[in-house]
Formats: sequence, C-alpha cells, structure tokens
Amino acid sequence: FATAQVEGITRQKVLERLMRESGLGVYGTATSGSTTTIVDTSYLLSASWPDTEFENRWCRISVDAGGANAAPEGEVKASSAFVPSTGTITVAAYTAAVAAGDIYQVWNYVHPKFVLDTIDQVLKEDCYLPAWAVLSEVPDGDMDQSGTTEWTGANSTLAKSTAEPMAWGSRYLTVAATSAGGYAESVTLAVVPGRKYHCSALARAAGATPASTTATLQAYDKTNSASIDSKSSTLQVWGRIWFEFTAPATCNQVTLRLVTAENGKTTAWDSVVFYGLDSYDIALPWWVKDEQQVKAFLLPRHEDLATNVWDATPHFSLDAGRFDFKNDSFGRDQLRAISNKGALGSPVYIYGTRTETAFSNETETKRVDANWMAAILGERVFSMLLALPNSGLLNMKWVENQHARYQKEAESQKRKQSKRMEDAFQSVQNMILAYRGPGYPTEYGLGR
Repeated sequence: FATAQVEGITRQKVLERLMRESGLGVYGTATSGSTTTIVDTSYLLSASWPDTEFENRWCRISVDAGGANAAPEGEVKASSAFVPSTGTITVAAYTAAVAAGDIYQVWNYVHPKFVLDTIDQVLKEDCYLPAWAVLSEVPDGDMDQSGTTEWTGANSTLAKSTAEPMAWGSRYLTVAATSAGGYAESVTLAVVPGRKYHCSALARAAGATPASTTATLQAYDKTNSASIDSKSSTLQVWGRIWFEFTAPATCNQVTLRLVTAENGKTTAWDSVVFYGLDSYDIALPWWVKDEQQVKAFLLPRHEDLATNVWDATPHFSLDAGRFDFKNDSFGRDQLRAISNKGALGSPVYIYGTRTETAFSNETETKRVDANWMAAILGERVFSMLLALPNSGLLNMKWVENQHARYQKEAESQKRKQSKRMEDAFQSVQNMILAYRGPGYPTEYGLGR
C-alpha cells in the first residue's frame, strides 16, 4: 500500500509472497557481500541449515540498497557453495559487489526469469481492470508507457511518475525545466490547413516547490516553426488546459508542447488530447485489443476551474448509438471509433476494461489486487512445472498438490474480481451498453 487510500503491489512483494507460500525459494537482506558472495548473518547464519541447503540454486539480487536500480540489481547467478556458520552463499560473479542492505532471492526448481516473464504475461493478458479514458490521436497521450520514447525534451528533464496524486491511468509525465520554457514535445501530428482542432491536457504545478509554477500547453506549427496558440495554468491540482485552433494556411504538421515556464520548476502532465473537430473517427486507446472491452461511450460536461482550464473529472452521460468500431489494417491493429451521427465536436470518453502493463522495475507499484495476483501467478508457475519431464530433483506429487491448491484459489479470486468489476460498471449506469450500428444495442459481457 502506497497510501492509506490506494491499494497496490510491487514486483518485489509479489515474488517474495510466491516464494514464502510455495516453497520455491527464500529471500532476505544482505549484511555484506562481494561480487561472488552473499552474506546474511541475520537469516542465513544458522546451525539449522545443512551445507548443501543453498548449493546449485539461482541467486537473484532483487533490490539495490542504494535505491537507484544499480547493479547488481536484477542479476541472477548460480550458487556453488554455502557456509551456514558464516551465513555465506558463494555465487558466480555479479557485475558489482553485493552491499549491505541489498535484498536477495534464492530460487529452487524454477529459474526466476520464467517467473518474471509469467508476471508480465499475467499483467498484460489476464489482468482486466475497469478504466476511463479520453480518446486522442497523440501516441502515449495517456502517459501509461514506462518510458518517454514518444516525447522529446528540450531544456528539461522528462520522467514518468507513479507517485500520488495520480491523474488518470498508472503514470504521468513530469517536465523539470533546466531553463525557462523547458518543454516536452509530442510526435509530429498531421493537420489540414484551414481546419479546426482541439487540444487539451491534464496539468498541475508539481515538484518540491510548486508555488509560482506555470504549466503551458502549446500548439506548435512544425511546418513553419512558429507557435500557433497556447494556454496556461498555475493550479497545484489537476486541471485540463484546453483550447481550439485553426491550422494556418501553409501548416501541414503540428506538435503539442508541454511547457514548464519557470527555470528550476516542475510540471506534471497526463491525458493529452488532440483531434480534428470536423473528424468522424478517432483512435481508441492502445489497450483496446477487441471491441468488447469498450463498455460505453460517454459525453462529458466540464466545469471551469479557471480560464481555459476544466475540472479534471467531468460529468458524464451515455453517448448512445453514435459510434461503430473499425480496423484500418490487416491483422491486429489499433482500433478506431467512427461516428455515424456527425463530426466529433467535443472530447469523447470511453469506459471499459483494460489490461495492465509489465513492471518496469522491482519497486514500481501496480494497482492490482495482491491476492488475485498471487493466486494466478502460483497457478501458472506450477502449471509450467507440471509440464517438465519428471526429475529426481523435483517431487512431482508436491508440484501437483501445489498446482491444485493454487488453481482452486485462482478460481475463487477470479470470481471476486468479476464481482468487483460488475459493481464498478453498475455504479456508472444501471446497465452499461455499448451501441453499434443504426441504433441497435448490444450488451457486452463482463471482462473481455
């Protein structure tokens, strides 16, 4: 738990719980070490351990004590010897010395890489959570990707953050100015000269000293290297800066710039929106893999916080019978929503189910139910072990029993999550409908 109000888990805690409950390994905090040793005089130093207890195991450094994700964090090496009288495990050489405070894991039977890959698979393919989203043509406009690949910094340092207060989604972008007017710039967006466009973004003054900090959203003419328009906010709470502009006569490409006006200050950004006001279609979020994930299209009504700044969370009404789905490419591609009742006009929101993204490191927090995650991961790992050829080093009866236990718990947790999701949908509408075609409703089932 990051705060008293927010439920969350880290990869470190997921792995430790699996080892603790399944017998697949142990973990602890090193009291010292070297490139070839892990020493733990608090846990490993004991006459109760035989010399062979931690031989031929996989030893992984889970968290670097410095907190900077530095080596040997994440490295896995095979162990060759164990001395219980000193609490020392000898391993193949890490790229950096194990230090006091480093958290380590010792794995039995299964290589930690397969467990890590399974965690990512569960998050990306099995974990469906209720989600709001505003539609946009800006790549990584929701800021949910772990890196800043789709954003280019100028006179600024860019980073993705998961710290509270969150906006929408699992991450937001921070822009720390290294000189006045530092900014993050989106990828280039195509426009038609003379047509009108909407752009908006959630923003707030952030950092250690948010007072006297100005966040400015700017539409920039890349064709002619000139600013088209911009609006600003000095609020220290999330608000949506917005404006509309007409593409200049010779302008064919624009970018959006997220600007921190003052040197040494930091602004936070999320949910960046761009679309043509006279367009009939718009991209659905990256996480919509099939149309059944979309439970409803919603019309927003915004309250003003300041001039050209809306409240971060609008009021919604169901936008019935307006949108169909289309896929412009062969195979699985980003889906688009197409209006059959005129141009887009105002921003378009959806409510649906989305998958999570993979952990970017050991300490990143995901807002996923810990019991559900533990049960699904355990079932998957022991299912994988069941598929291995029978070995004298692995008691298959034990594997079968563990698999059956986790499978039972996984089914129970799936039912609980389905009920939670159903309650979340029903709190929005008595019946959530996503309409397709000429006014004929299709009710979608829970989950995918």
